[in-house]
Amino acid sequence: MGASMRAVAWTLLLAACSGTPRSDYVPGGEAMPPRRRAEYRRAVAKEQASERDEALRILGDLAASRPLDLGIHLHRLRLARALHGPEAAAALYERPPPGVDPERAAALVALARTPEDDVAGRMAILEAAAAREPGNAFWRLALADVRLSAHDAVVQRAEEQRALGRLQESAQSYVEAARLAEEARQDAETALQYDPGFAEAHLLLGYLWTRKADLLPQRDRRDELRNVADYHYRETLKLDPANLAARIDLAENLLYFGRYSDAEDELEIALRLAPKEILVWNNLGYAAYATGSPEKAVEYYEEALNLDPRNARIRTALADALRRLDRAEDAIRELERARGDAEDRALLATIAFKLAAIHEFDRKFADAVKEYQRHIDLGGPDAAKAKSRIRHIYEGQAG
Repeated sequence: MGASMRAVAWTLLLAACSGTPRSDYVPGGEAMPPRRRAEYRRAVAKEQASERDEALRILGDLAASRPLDLGIHLHRLRLARALHGPEAAAALYERPPPGVDPERAAALVALARTPEDDVAGRMAILEAAAAREPGNAFWRLALADVRLSAHDAVVQRAEEQRALGRLQESAQSYVEAARLAEEARQDAETALQYDPGFAEAHLLLGYLWTRKADLLPQRDRRDELRNVADYHYRETLKLDPANLAARIDLAENLLYFGRYSDAEDELEIALRLAPKEILVWNNLGYAAYATGSPEKAVEYYEEALNLDPRNARIRTALADALRRLDRAEDAIRELERARGDAEDRALLATIAFKLAAIHEFDRKFADAVKEYQRHIDLGGPDAAKAKSRIRHIYEGQAG
C-alpha cells in the first residue's frame, strides 16, 4: 500500500471511530417494543455488512414474534429470495405461519415465485393484495417499487433503441416510462397518506423524482425535480438517520448540483455505515476527480474494484483518472479490460471513443481510426464527432 493510500485508509479509520448514525426506526413499527426494534435494526446492519444469512435469521425470529407486521415479512421474503432462490422463499409461507392471514401468506408465496421480469404478474399480485387490505402502506409501496423497477427497465430499453437509431420506438418507450413513473408516484404518495412516517416511501419518491429529472432536456426543470428529490431524501434521513440508500442517493443528488464537499460528507457517513458498499467508493472517486484530485480518485476507484473486479463502468472511470495523471498506458490497459467485461452497448461505444482519443493523442492514427469507427458502428452518441476526427486524421496524413 502506497503512502497516499495509507493516508486515505488512516483517515477512513478515524472516521469509522467517530459517530456513526444510529436509528431505532422500523417501518410501520411505532408500537413495536424497543427490544424488537433493536433486533430489526441489527438485521439491517447485518445486511449492510454483507452478513445476509444472519440478517435472514434475525428477520425469521422477528416474523415469528410479530406475525401481523407485513413489513417484516416482505423484507424477509426479499432477502430469502435473493439468498436462496424463489422456491426457498415461497416455502417460508406455503403453510401459513401461526398468526399470518392465509390470503396474505398466499400473496407472499405468489410474489416469491413470480420472476422479477414478470412485471405484469407482480403488479397483479400486489394490486389484489392492496385491494384486500385497503389502507395498508406496505402493499401500496411494494406496488410502487415494482412500477419503478419497470420504469427503469423501459428507460434502459429506450436508450438502447435510441442508440440503434430506432427513434420512433425509443419515443414510445419514453412515453411508457413516464406513465409507469406517474403511477409509481401515486402509489408512493398514497403509502405516505396511510403512514406519514414511512421513510421508505420518501426514499422511493426521491429516487423517482431523480429518475424523472434525468429524462428532461431542460436544465431548469431537471434542477426543480432534483430539489424535490433532495427534500424526500432528507425526510428519509430525519426518520431513519442510518438509512444507507438515502445517504447514497442524497450524495448523488449533491454531486449533480456540484456540491462536492457536501456530497463527500454524506459519502463518508455512508462509508461508516457500510465499508463494503461499492457505490460509495465509486462516488467518492467521482467527487475526487471532479475536484481536481485524480490521485485520490484512482485510490477510491481501486477500492471499489477490489470489491467488484469486473465492474466495467468503474474501471472506465479509473482509466479517466489515470489518463489525467498522464498514465496513458495504464489507462489503455484498464479500458481494454473494461471492454472485456462490459455488456452494455452504450458503454462499449464510450470505451471505444476514449481509446481512440488516447491513440490519436499518441499519434497512433491507425489504432485511433479503428476505435473511432467502432464507436460509430456501436451507435455511440459522439458518432458525428468520431467521423470528424477520422476525416481530420486522413486529411492530416494526406497533407
